[in-house]
Amino acid sequence: DGLVRGLRNAGLSPRTYRGGYMTFSHALIPMLAAHGIALDFSCDPGRHMVKNGALVSDWRGAPDNVYRMDGQDHRKPGKSPICEIPLGVYIEQQSLPHIWRTCRALKNRRKETIVAVLAHTYDFASWKMRLKIRAALFICRLYGNFIGITQALEKIRGMGL
Repeated sequence: DGLVRGLRNAGLSPRTYRGGYMTFSHALIPMLAAHGIALDFSCDPGRHMVKNGALVSDWRGAPDNVYRMDGQDHRKPGKSPICEIPLGVYIEQQSLPHIWRTCRALKNRRKETIVAVLAHTYDFASWKMRLKIRAALFICRLYGNFIGITQALEKIRGMGL
């Protein structure tokens, strides 16, 4: 609550959320909705991370395409006001051939697909990673389109979500 107010007081308008380490809890849904944040980018389908015995993130069974979250289980489609745009391409973690296969598979789907592409800001410190990011984005562009938040929300509405 305080963070969103602070950002707004600084003249910023947060419209999306992503938890570090892809963390998310269904308890966040009402808070995000109360602040007009309709999109989350925390999902890495299949990810299950435990550190020092504590659950960090659990996206086992989550869809690999945009969906409206269930209010009790963020990994399931439901009727909450928050839509999840899952990770499709994780540039730091995936090889370029894997990114190529993923993008080709996404392009061949018979339905509208909206997924996220992730590159961390710290990746840009390395010239090798900058080159990989450039190549990965080129591959992504060959098979799809990059869209902004407003376009994503319009497409989600058009999908009936």
